[in-house]
Amino acid sequence: MGVLRELGTNDLDTPGVEIFLASMPTTPTRVLDQLIQRGNHEVTRLLSQNPALHPKLSEHPDPAVRQQVAENRRIAPAIAQQLARDEAVGVRVALAKNPTILANVQRVLLADPVPFVRLALLDNRRLEPEFMDGLSDDLNPTVHACTLLAPKLSPVFMKSWAEYDEELGQLALAHRDDLPPAIVNLLSQSKYPSVQLALLRQPSLPEEFLAAHVASEDPSVLRIIANRRNLSAELQRALIANPAFPLELKRTMAQRADLADEVGSNLCDTGDSELLRDLAVNLAPQLSATRMRLTQCGFPFVLKLLLANPLAHTPEVLSSLVLHATEDVLSHLAYRSISCESLLPEAQERLRNSILPSVRELAAV
Repeated sequence: MGVLRELGTNDLDTPGVEIFLASMPTTPTRVLDQLIQRGNHEVTRLLSQNPALHPKLSEHPDPAVRQQVAENRRIAPAIAQQLARDEAVGVRVALAKNPTILANVQRVLLADPVPFVRLALLDNRRLEPEFMDGLSDDLNPTVHACTLLAPKLSPVFMKSWAEYDEELGQLALAHRDDLPPAIVNLLSQSKYPSVQLALLRQPSLPEEFLAAHVASEDPSVLRIIANRRNLSAELQRALIANPAFPLELKRTMAQRADLADEVGSNLCDTGDSELLRDLAVNLAPQLSATRMRLTQCGFPFVLKLLLANPLAHTPEVLSSLVLHATEDVLSHLAYRSISCESLLPEAQERLRNSILPSVRELAAV
């Protein structure tokens, strides 16, 4: 004790002494008072871990020191009540996030005039469930919307706000990643276009809801639908039949792993070389008719890409490709050592009549 007292009297300006004294459990009270008055933030942070010092630290003129007390999980209820009315917003925000504050302190902060303080309550993992109702009905639109996006919002509150005819509340709900199917169904009936657009990003939607939007002339709506996973063949057909469906989105469709064969065949009619290239390299197993159509596209580089696709090495596709390909494309048959023994007779004849010896060798004897 004598050594600590002497350090506090003569060596406080020596580097490291303040930290040492603040961390010692037996440092005399007089020395601790000195450390508090000096206001070194690193030191006061250490001191704030000691609940016995909270009454003094909570009265400190520096709001940063009072904030350190508000953040401490060993804060006494009386000190928390005092800091809930602190003049510094940062102190009240820190207190609102503290999971150890009691319901009566949370209630005070729930009525705080500064929206940032009320928002901070949403970060408190032990916020009383009943207070979520108050925050969801907050007059500040930011607090209101953020509450409806909070992870711990109950399905009961979701249902209440999904049914309530308010655009902001429905829009916030539509952006959640954990919407139950019942809430999705409620929001799908919203009259607000913004809600409908946001809802289109939900992973699970009723087929009839999507079907109602595939005829849209809004590119942003069509883009969202075109990028959805597990799009049914009916919806794919409806999309490409829409005159407003742009070429860039058709290229997106050509890359889909679940591309319907009929849709892929129809996409070949665009004649767009980039789209045809994407179809040629698509590894979806169901695109046999599409690959047959590609063999007649007239683009040698597309046929070469098709030869690089192992799923195109069926007798029917290869036979059609041989009958429509240039000699340059046929050379890739030999280059890739693709077996041609099962080709149709007319394709075999084409190989035998090739000007390239390596291609002629591929024909069945």
